[in-house]
Amino acid sequence: MLSKNKKEAIKEFIEFHKEIEDETYLEDKEEEKENEEKKAWTLIQDKISESGSVNKTELAELILKNTKLSHRKIAEMLEINRGVVQRIG
Repeated sequence: MLSKNKKEAIKEFIEFHKEIEDETYLEDKEEEKENEEKKAWTLIQDKISESGSVNKTELAELILKNTKLSHRKIAEMLEINRGVVQRIG
């Protein structure tokens, strides 16, 4: 596939596999999203442990500052209106 010459094909095959791949795949994005959600839940738990009770608006602000989650996801997690999160952000 790489060359009709066997030696050249082997050389090309080795070079091909040395190339660095910069592509992001769906699995990578899903894993990143899961990690961001875990980070958000940890922030929520830490904040509640620290102060006992917390305003959901404060939690939304904390999550916005420290994660890459969407406004929609934050609103879903905190069970608040997405518009509230958008005003904070």
